[in-house]
Amino acid sequence: MRMSRFAWISAKVVQQTYAWETFASTTKPPIDSASVAVLDGCKSHYIVCTDFALMRFIICLQANIFLTPFRTQNIPPPMSSYRLSVPSPGILVSDKRTPIHASFSPTEDILAVLWEVGYVELWNLQTRIEPAGRKVMAPTLIWNGRIHSVQSCRQIAVTTGGTYASYELLAQVTILGSDSNAKDIATVVELGKDSSVKTHDIRLPYRNGRLIISDETMIWQGPDGQIFEGEELPNC
Repeated sequence: MRMSRFAWISAKVVQQTYAWETFASTTKPPIDSASVAVLDGCKSHYIVCTDFALMRFIICLQANIFLTPFRTQNIPPPMSSYRLSVPSPGILVSDKRTPIHASFSPTEDILAVLWEVGYVELWNLQTRIEPAGRKVMAPTLIWNGRIHSVQSCRQIAVTTGGTYASYELLAQVTILGSDSNAKDIATVVELGKDSSVKTHDIRLPYRNGRLIISDETMIWQGPDGQIFEGEELPNC
């Protein structure tokens, strides 16, 4: 199912097409949780004081991500085993409060969440895969940040572990969006276990491509179906 809309933005006519996507974990045994995620709209809220002298307060809305590990619990959407409220308390994400995309790591119990404005949160879900003994999940926020090189973000992918340029990676996050000319641009964020953060941009030759989830490297598929992987990516 797809939905399209036309909008007048900054003296330009913009066409946006929305499509359904299933967010499901693909980790392999013995750590496979069979988790699924459902992005819900803004319902809960918290209050942030921006000026104690003038007592200015802002009511910030949060979206919910409904999570269920089907390995241990059979709770069909719209119900869920756990409700994760995002963004984390204290974070303002302008007027784009509901995430536009999410992605599970294919090798670890980590969930990446993306907002259209380029804000990213990375959560360690700590999902229980034993039949019983503790609560089903205990998510902790392990990184958050904002990507400024991409104007309109739409997709995120995350891989974890490994070594790059002599330092150990905690995770590698790839964000796909569009530049000012509406062509695809991917920003790769390398998060080191030593708390280092390194980013680089890959400008792609076409628009309307998509990321394909991979265990080890970034894969981008162009609108014509052609697939580019890792060093083969056409950096324009």
